[in-house]
Amino acid sequence: MRRPWLRIRKELVEHEKVAAVAAATGAHPAHVVGGLVVIWSVADDNEGRLPFWGPENADQAAGVPGIGAALLESGWLSDGPHGLLVPEFENWMGGTVHKRDQASARKRKSRAKCDTERDMECDQGRDRSLLLPSPSPSPSGPPSKKKKSVLEKLERLKQADRELVGWVTQGGLLRAVTSTFSDPVGQAKIVGDRKRKDAEAVIVLAAKRGVTLAEIQKLIRRMDLEKNSIKKPWAWLHKVVTEDHIGIGV
Repeated sequence: MRRPWLRIRKELVEHEKVAAVAAATGAHPAHVVGGLVVIWSVADDNEGRLPFWGPENADQAAGVPGIGAALLESGWLSDGPHGLLVPEFENWMGGTVHKRDQASARKRKSRAKCDTERDMECDQGRDRSLLLPSPSPSPSGPPSKKKKSVLEKLERLKQADRELVGWVTQGGLLRAVTSTFSDPVGQAKIVGDRKRKDAEAVIVLAAKRGVTLAEIQKLIRRMDLEKNSIKKPWAWLHKVVTEDHIGIGV
């Protein structure tokens, strides 16, 4: 079964076998890790096998001369009847491992979605209850101008909620921010920045207070103009929305 990703430990570059392979080949440990990713990717597509491969094929695929023989020596590859093998493949990269990771990812996503929806429902209920007019002592007759004004404001708020909150939760904000910065490394940092959730949360809160999608998109255009001086896009967005639309200390 072909999968789009592998499990790689972040400290792999410091592993003693990586150091041994680097010493044997004269390559930098980072290049050894890159070669391992290529080799393991092929093995993952073939259930732990490298069909009809010899050490020289591993060298060519990884772009590191001598890596095939060094991996055989280290025990990270072994000879098989029809090519090379990755020992203990099932324990490290097999189907059961992927199933466990996928199940964990689904649970995390489900919990995060439930938390977000619950928070949004609480915010909407609280904000709308503040806008509801007091009961009129005289139920008969047409609504007063003040009551109509409050109801119209509530309707505008509901519309802003649907449009802006939907845009944020469906990834529109993330796409807008990442597209502002063309550098692939910078885009990857933007996606993984922990401040992203804080910025999204404050924009959802701003939507509850009547801020529209058009206003937030205007801020994104301003970010594009000032991007050369913006080192942390999510922190910048959080600060500007808080100051301009929420209010300090609110």
